[in-house]
Amino acid sequence: MTELLKVEGPTDLSAFHVALQENIKRAQNDPDYLASITQEHKGNPITLGPRVASAETWAEDMVTAAKNKAGKWLANSLKPKKDPKARALKAAKKYENNMRIALDEKHWDAGIEAFDEELRQETIAAVGESGYRSGIDHKAKKITAKITKLQPLVAALADTIDKMPVDTPEQRAAKMIAARDGMLAVKKEMRKK
Repeated sequence: MTELLKVEGPTDLSAFHVALQENIKRAQNDPDYLASITQEHKGNPITLGPRVASAETWAEDMVTAAKNKAGKWLANSLKPKKDPKARALKAAKKYENNMRIALDEKHWDAGIEAFDEELRQETIAAVGESGYRSGIDHKAKKITAKITKLQPLVAALADTIDKMPVDTPEQRAAKMIAARDGMLAVKKEMRKK
């Protein structure tokens, strides 16, 4: 049996963070470790699937799922749940630090004010489902490259989280917080490359 990390509660995640960084390095540099958590293995009495799919399978599934949603994309694009113009204006605050100059000079606001919803609708209708699928086809290599970098990090995170105890409510809360912290660590690691 795998040895569990020593975690008492949500305020005690230091062992998790240390183990996650170690496992990320292992997943990036040790093919045997990565294989151990991304390939099926014999269970009792059944064969168990991989904890995290291979990068190739993951990317293929994403591309196929995206292409299969072309009709939904078209319908949602023509009838969005929220006003895209209002959402874009609201997003200015989120990106303010990265877009300080554009905001100070009102380039963002001017661009959004010039936004023409009717023209957007016409463009989407002209592109249609086939245009969406074609876009996904053209991005398949990019998607695969990203997933190839992401997959070992997710596998390391899954392996680390699986080693956390869940006996008490505090340990379960710690595991949820660790999962979030781990996703942020994976995001940070993805930005390094």
